[in-house]
Amino acid sequence: MHLIVWVLRTWRRPATARAGPPGYRGTVIDRLAGRNEGTFRLARYAVAMQIREAILDDLGHVTAVCDASGRTRWTSEMIATKNDRVVLVAVTQGEVVGVAKTHLHPDPEGSSPAGHYLGGVVVAPGFRRRGVGSALTRARLEWIWSRASTAYYYTNEHNTASIRMHETLNFQPVARFSEIRGVTADDGRSELILFEASR
Repeated sequence: MHLIVWVLRTWRRPATARAGPPGYRGTVIDRLAGRNEGTFRLARYAVAMQIREAILDDLGHVTAVCDASGRTRWTSEMIATKNDRVVLVAVTQGEVVGVAKTHLHPDPEGSSPAGHYLGGVVVAPGFRRRGVGSALTRARLEWIWSRASTAYYYTNEHNTASIRMHETLNFQPVARFSEIRGVTADDGRSELILFEASR
């Protein structure tokens, strides 16, 4: 059974979208990047999201989100259903506008503990700062809390937006590393901060 969470967000930030001809909805990437006037103006006022588990049929939509964000494309393996992780998508107006996942590391590695980690999250540019990332993170945490009492997350020390959002979800910094599980920040020029939260 798919995990489903409905979220309603109000949004009042002025739109700065590109106008198109009457009836034009833009390409998928136009819409995901917030470049269609009609779609963007609706999203200004309210974004109703469905958060659900990803399925393989979502891959094309996830690819469009990654392309619009300038991020490396996710593969079918990255969104395939597995017992030890969850991959979620955020859907609004019938389109996938965000994707996020968890990882289970069953064994410690160096100073990083074993456990469930919040993994990558990608939100289409036209839907950022509207609670999509937060909704995806809260839903992932609910999945983790049904299996464990502790969750982990790490990020670049300069990623202040992500750090602030996770701090509102009771994540606390526990250590700083130049590398965590093979991942570095800015080719080793910055540190990664490891965070922990408990239910």
